[in-house]
Amino acid sequence: MSVKIRLTLLSTLWLLLLLIFLNSFIYTYFEKITTQSEIQLLLNKADSILQKEKLHDTTDWDDPSVLKESLIYNEMLRIIGHDGHIRNVVYSNKELLKINGKFTTRAQSDIVEADGHRSIIVRVPIYNGQEVVGTLEIAKQLVSLDYYGSILVKGLLIASGIAVILSFIGSYFYTKLVFRPVNRLADTMQEIEQSGSFQKLDLGSHSMQPDELDKLGLIFNKMIGKLEKNFHRQHQFIADASHELRTPLTIIESYASLLKRWARNDPAVREEAVEAIYSESIRLKGLVKSLLTLAEGQEAPLHSETFSFLPLVQGITSSLQQTYGRVIEVDTDQTEIWLVADVEKMKQLLIILLDNALKYSEQKVEIFIEERADQVRFTIQDYGIGIREQDLPYLFERFYRVDQARSRKTGGTGLGLSIAKRIVDQHKGTIEVNSRLNEGTRICVQLPKHQG
Repeated sequence: MSVKIRLTLLSTLWLLLLLIFLNSFIYTYFEKITTQSEIQLLLNKADSILQKEKLHDTTDWDDPSVLKESLIYNEMLRIIGHDGHIRNVVYSNKELLKINGKFTTRAQSDIVEADGHRSIIVRVPIYNGQEVVGTLEIAKQLVSLDYYGSILVKGLLIASGIAVILSFIGSYFYTKLVFRPVNRLADTMQEIEQSGSFQKLDLGSHSMQPDELDKLGLIFNKMIGKLEKNFHRQHQFIADASHELRTPLTIIESYASLLKRWARNDPAVREEAVEAIYSESIRLKGLVKSLLTLAEGQEAPLHSETFSFLPLVQGITSSLQQTYGRVIEVDTDQTEIWLVADVEKMKQLLIILLDNALKYSEQKVEIFIEERADQVRFTIQDYGIGIREQDLPYLFERFYRVDQARSRKTGGTGLGLSIAKRIVDQHKGTIEVNSRLNEGTRICVQLPKHQG
């Protein structure tokens, strides 16, 4: 059974239960009010009859005229003596005689059933002075009330039946209307599964306050957009990685073939081939390492700890100065800066940024470090060849290189800044690049002092 039918039946059932409760209340209230009204009328009639002087004299009870002049259609009037015997009775409905008579010293009323009909009987004491000498009983069959009650029941049943049918029809079409966006969503997902292409829902125009289904459509479109973007990124990443891996492998294969053919008796060719194979192998190793770093960076959690930032910077700059034989100046007015971060990733971040600055400049490299209230900010400045303005928005994309020839000469893979950006993002920081062609590049990194 579909959800639409289940919801339709559920809403209809709920309405039916509500109508049963409401109709029961209406009928019970009608019966109570009308019955009390009839009882009160009979009590008023009893009071009127008790105004007759003959009724208080027991010797006049045998006179039929005492009660007969007060008798109307569908009633019974009788007098019960203090011994419980019937002293006088008149009636216009013989069935009322089946009601047992009873002597009572206080006014009371009862509803009794006889031959399938309801009847009301009221009993009031008859006084002679201060003494109760008998009981006046007035009984009436509730024929008209039962008739009106049956009409009310039929009316309620017909109205309820019509309401239930209209509710079922209305609920079905309303549920169908409500589920239309869900059906569109299901159809779109099925088309995506069958065609393998990304498709978004046509949401049309929406009000200022979208409902839950509108929000569902917006979330779905947003999710599809992200999936499509990630799919294209992954596809581009695989294509770029394949291209980058193919290039050194092709060079290695070419020089290996050269060695096999000509280098056995030619030391110069052999040396050139070995050097090329070695350098491309190193580059290939670095490329694979960078790819693994990117892949692991997407899943690996941070191992944050509190450490002193300045000794880490000084250790890395000292090591790189020895490697490149270049000057790296550290400029800070702080004697100690404490940072909560992943130490290994901070090392990797600094090495990537400083290594880039050293590769693409001939002059000194500077690193400025400052501590703010809740942030650590460091800026790496080089005075090298710089970057064109149109290339700046794409620097953090994987495999993006401003100059292919320049990157190959310096051994770049096009993954360093992408890895650096991911590390900064993992630490909830920011990284910005400002550069002018032939003037140099400035990379500014801001990191929160505490993670969480």
